Amino acid sequence: MYSKKINYEGQEITLVLWDFAGEDKFRFLLKSYAEGADGAFLLYDITNFNSFNNIKNWNEVIREAEENIPIMLIGSKLDLENSREVPREEGEEAAKKFDLYPFIELSSKSGENVDRAFDDLVEMLITFIRHKEKKTPFTI
Repeated sequence: MYSKKINYEGQEITLVLWDFAGEDKFRFLLKSYAEGADGAFLLYDITNFNSFNNIKNWNEVIREAEENIPIMLIGSKLDLENSREVPREEGEEAAKKFDLYPFIELSSKSGENVDRAFDDLVEMLITFIRHKEKKTPFTI
């Protein structure tokens, strides 16, 4: 568990994040932790095509727990571009196919695009909540 503070339109927002490894042995835990979530990051490793192939399954597990939350698709390990197995275009296509709002690639090691991912998540959540309150369709 990790919490991160973000400044959004002059207001401090605290995100509480739960990190689950993409291993099947943790699959049974994810549904109970996803219940009540407002949004999610779904990550795959750009250097591991098997992790990319699991997007559909992990998305289904999250959607079983919380059907109507925004989920952001993230390709991780951008610092290992030379070892890439998953083309960026396939990540973008998967995001559209599975309705996983913004797509971004980042590197936790170098920090590239990490802040942007959190900013995009907050923007997505605020937009989603505003549409939910107004009972209007949510699109990004």
